[in-house]
Amino acid sequence: MERYFVFIIGIILISGCIQENQTVKPDIMQCPTINLEATVISLSPDTNIECENKCPGYQYPKDTGVIRIDKIISGNYQKLKGIEEGSEITVQFDYSSRPAKIRMIPVSEEPSNSPEDPVSHIPTFAEPIPRENGYFIYNIETNLVGEEIEIILPGLEVGSKFRATISYCSPDMISVGKYEIIP
Repeated sequence: MERYFVFIIGIILISGCIQENQTVKPDIMQCPTINLEATVISLSPDTNIECENKCPGYQYPKDTGVIRIDKIISGNYQKLKGIEEGSEITVQFDYSSRPAKIRMIPVSEEPSNSPEDPVSHIPTFAEPIPRENGYFIYNIETNLVGEEIEIILPGLEVGSKFRATISYCSPDMISVGKYEIIP
């Protein structure tokens, strides 16, 4: 009887392992995103790095700031702490709060349809970030574009009104990527 019980437990454990291996697990954590319009209340440019002509590849400007949410356009934000119209939140700017150009460059090889090869549009900044005419240049290789696309971010200052999609990973990890100035 004892052997039978051990045998049954073994089968349950093995089937659990097989089932777990078949479960699809995401490669990266998905943070909620919120489309909004906001006003810059204050800016804190990162002054810890020297980027006269190029930022070294392991460092890039990590500017932060406080923004006031003027209007929430869309997103699943109801349960997110501090996200409501009129509230002020601290954010990090993925591409600096200073003037920047984002160059989305097509990957030179054919994209794969394999689920193991993730679609890339998240910058890794492994190479030095050059500066041209006062703009930080972010070169991002991606299979999301067929030809090179350049997006110009004119820079933000106190009082700037802008539209953006923010990523909210926690109250201490809210980031602004690309943005559009509202006249």
